[in-house]
Amino acid sequence: MKNRSKCYALSFLFIFGIGSFIIGACKKTTSDNSYSINEPIRAVDLSFTPLMESYGVSFSDNNKTMPLLQICKNHGINTVRIRLWHTPISNSSSLNEVLSFAKQCKTAGFKFYLDLHYSDTWADPGKQTLPNSWQACTRLSLLDSVSQYTENVLLQFKSQNCLPEYIQIGNEVNQGMLWNFGKLSDFNDTNWNYFKAIQEAAIAKIKTLSPSSKIILHYAGLQGAYDFFSKAQQMQIPFDLVGISYYPWWHGNMTSLKSTFVQLNQLSKPIIIAETAYPFTLNWNDWTNNIVGTSNQLLPTFPASPLGQSNFIDSLWKIITPSNPNQAFGICYWAPEYVAYKGAQDTSASPWENLCLFDFQNNACIGIKALGGK
Repeated sequence: MKNRSKCYALSFLFIFGIGSFIIGACKKTTSDNSYSINEPIRAVDLSFTPLMESYGVSFSDNNKTMPLLQICKNHGINTVRIRLWHTPISNSSSLNEVLSFAKQCKTAGFKFYLDLHYSDTWADPGKQTLPNSWQACTRLSLLDSVSQYTENVLLQFKSQNCLPEYIQIGNEVNQGMLWNFGKLSDFNDTNWNYFKAIQEAAIAKIKTLSPSSKIILHYAGLQGAYDFFSKAQQMQIPFDLVGISYYPWWHGNMTSLKSTFVQLNQLSKPIIIAETAYPFTLNWNDWTNNIVGTSNQLLPTFPASPLGQSNFIDSLWKIITPSNPNQAFGICYWAPEYVAYKGAQDTSASPWENLCLFDFQNNACIGIKALGGK
């Protein structure tokens, strides 16, 4: 039997932003604080899709098999988020893989949201590891590496005619990125200057090669979120959108989410829930320990059921929707396709299959309609 008493907090992929004392090393950039769009960002992070395809996983909607991107499109999803690792040990999240999949997404009519990790593997508030090829960098040369790498990535996407509409500089950068150079300990840390410089080193290249791309600064959770983004704004880091990860079993209830959004709205920046998810069941479909498997991880109002998952997403929309209908806002559902791809007996596959937007037969749950609006 699958052990649900332990929830293995996967090191949720993310990387942290860095700045530098070498302010002159970065081109001065500006950000449009009044950024607006004609429709909300209805996004899914489909970074596991190439892996699913390599295992022959298929998906269906109303029990009719069809391509995953078509299912998403049919339900109103308009944006696909894809993570990029610097030099991963396998092809997963490599530049070649992301280039190929991003081109598929753009061809299918989706906007492209690039999650730049600046690490060879998962990065999150507890781990922000320098790429191996940058281990010998100094504080000054690291800025140059960030600049050159960002330029190369953007040139590759530009050559494929698939520049991103949204670019995230680092992932869940609560305590900085590219440790130990860019690690932040608190809001008075002098390393904020370095964090800013690395953000600017990347953003300067983005604004040169893809000036219409909007920059997302990404923070995990609710506690300290307003202070973090307020500090970033005070430091004049040129980001366009506030990005928040919200997983209720880690980050709290919706009352806390709503009060955090009230605070964040004072910054006059558009807000996107850059990552979220909720279970449609507490059961499992393989023997890999799941992140969520016990009732005490749920919000009382939302049972672990297809309807509970859908109502959770609906409630997020009600909280995040701004009073100004032209103000940018959105939700990105993380890994809706990360199903039990190795079979029912595997112990090293997906810890996420009960949090997907597809049931254990890989048929679309009603939650995808709540996310996409169709």
